[in-house]
Amino acid sequence: IICSSQFYSYEEKYSDDSQTQTTVKANIDESVAKKIQEYSRQCFEWLNLKDFVRIDFFLAENGEILVNEINTTPGLTPISMFPQMLEQTGQSFKKLLGHLISEKLD
Repeated sequence: IICSSQFYSYEEKYSDDSQTQTTVKANIDESVAKKIQEYSRQCFEWLNLKDFVRIDFFLAENGEILVNEINTTPGLTPISMFPQMLEQTGQSFKKLLGHLISEKLD
């Protein structure tokens, strides 16, 4: 999320006048991306999470990586990042939900 103001407010997220840009793939060095992936995996395992979560990070100007939010119920609306991220990696959100539902029914 590339926010045009200092804070990513409710208005900035949902307003038709928003100047915020969202991309599914961050424009960061591969080494930073790998660190973030490792931090995500560690958070997922340490908290004993299941199925799916969205873990948000801040990347400070000095390169420091900070965990911002671990969202165990990520948004699933048309503007939500989670379904878009799945699609970007070649996975189908619809198939994921079908798999999770089938798994729980077995």
